[in-house]
Amino acid sequence: MGVMLLEVLIATNMVTAAGLALALLRLAQHRMRRRQRNLLTPWPIPRVGAGEIAPILAAGPLGPAVASEIIAIANYHVPGGISDLETWVLCNLARSARTIFEFGTATGKTA
Repeated sequence: MGVMLLEVLIATNMVTAAGLALALLRLAQHRMRRRQRNLLTPWPIPRVGAGEIAPILAAGPLGPAVASEIIAIANYHVPGGISDLETWVLCNLARSARTIFEFGTATGKTA
């Protein structure tokens, strides 16, 4: 009886350890996706600075350039709305765009 109980305890510990290992692996994968990195391979989309996409978004020694200034109403707890940083980027990209397709957010920021 004692040997059988010991074998059952060892088996359950092994199953629990395997389950814990799988859970930790899933957690690590989730965290790497959130940080836009892979566990073992490089992330398929390279990171670039905002200034490499559009020169107006490049930051100088004191932060964003004066030319990138926009006037917008601040986003204060608007559910489902875009952030102020996203508004700044979109407005600056729209300045030099020849064609624009707008996705409305029903927050008043896409007028």
